Amino acid sequence: MEETIEKPKKKNIESQTILLIQDNSGEHGGHEIRVVKWMIDGKLTQPFLEKRQYKLQEGKKIFFKAKGFVKDDLNILVENWDSIAEAMSK
Repeated sequence: MEETIEKPKKKNIESQTILLIQDNSGEHGGHEIRVVKWMIDGKLTQPFLEKRQYKLQEGKKIFFKAKGFVKDDLNILVENWDSIAEAMSK
C-alpha cells in the first residue's frame, strides 16, 4: 500500500521594520535592535521588539533567528524607550 505525505506549504514571510534602534555592523555582519512587524501569508502581526544577528552576503543582510538581550542592550533600550513605546503602538 502506497502512502502519500503532503509537505507543508512554505509560508511567505516578510518583515517591516518600524524603528531601527541600533545597527551594529562590521565587515561580515552584525546585529540590529529594532521594532518590527511580520507579514505572514498576507497577515500582519503586532509589533515586536527584537535583536537579530545578520551576515552580509553580496551587500545584502541575511538575518538569523532572534537573540536575547544582554545587559549592554538595556542601556540602549532605556535611552530610546519613548521611541520604542511609540513604535510598539503602531
